[in-house]
Amino acid sequence: MDFFNENLRCLLWEKDDERSRFVAPSQRIDVWLRRLNTWIGDEARAKALLLGESPQADELSCLAQVSGRDEETLRNGRLAADRNILTQNLCFLFGTVEHGQMSAVAERLGVNQSTIQRWRSGTKPGVDKRSAILAEFGLPATCDLDDEALFLSLAPIGLRQKQDWLKRRIDELDTHELNELFPALRRIFGDKK
Repeated sequence: MDFFNENLRCLLWEKDDERSRFVAPSQRIDVWLRRLNTWIGDEARAKALLLGESPQADELSCLAQVSGRDEETLRNGRLAADRNILTQNLCFLFGTVEHGQMSAVAERLGVNQSTIQRWRSGTKPGVDKRSAILAEFGLPATCDLDDEALFLSLAPIGLRQKQDWLKRRIDELDTHELNELFPALRRIFGDKK
């Protein structure tokens, strides 16, 4: 299986400082794009790679040199598997909780804040708590926190991040764009009463 795109995001994530590792995906794209551009020296290709295109031979060679890993590992290995995916996902998810809201999240999960801190330090939550965590962050019940590297995502994760992303995009539209898109948005969303 080709894990290049996930591995590329893992390389970029590894270079983040501890605090910026747990920001919403929409906030990390520009940082990762600039970093990748410095590595390969082509902004258009950096964006294409970040959005999922396969690397050209010279790009793969450059990334292998920058990362100290061989090309085969970058293409077919799984770097995220060496990172304790569950712990990194929990750090990422709880890291997106707004300042001052962790006690409310802990209460909704039926745990103490110290329990959340232990989860972020590597203690594994039980199955019932994992289900509650998925629900808290608006993730599908089928999401496997042990295997899906959410912490490397470029797309918004969960209901709140998706709502925030959509609101920001709508706020960024100019009058002409909004007027053009409004009929389609109205059909999609319908009139709620």
